[in-house]
Amino acid sequence: MKVKDIMSSEIISVTPDTSFLMAASLIVSKKVSGLPVIDENGQCLGIISEKDLVDALFPIYKKLLHTEKDHLYKLDLKEIEKNPEPIKELKVSDLIGNELVFVDQDLSIYEAATMMLVYKIRRLPVWDGKNLIGIISQGDVNRAILEDQLGL
Repeated sequence: MKVKDIMSSEIISVTPDTSFLMAASLIVSKKVSGLPVIDENGQCLGIISEKDLVDALFPIYKKLLHTEKDHLYKLDLKEIEKNPEPIKELKVSDLIGNELVFVDQDLSIYEAATMMLVYKIRRLPVWDGKNLIGIISQGDVNRAILEDQLGL
């Protein structure tokens, strides 16, 4: 099975100047986990994910990843939830990373799964050499592997 067999070709995207609030609104309303960020020339600059947005709202959660479990019980998480970071001024360009990994539509789903593991990413834009033609998520790949291996 190939990437082209499972990719979503209906691409919901944002620009670097899209506001934090608009990106969050699209992710929630369209029920997607991330959005490609496309510049004025149609080039994909990165992906903004729901995790990027939550991390921006609550940067303390990143610190929790490096906190010993015993210390977690001492944190006042209810107070943290009441005081999110001010994000009204943020734009998508403030949140996207620099590293972007693309896949070709003819790549196997197993190779795509391997790339996701190696690069620790959950979404891969599908590129035909000139244009963004689709996107696949970790969930798409996982379901395809289960279907392939179990004949579902």
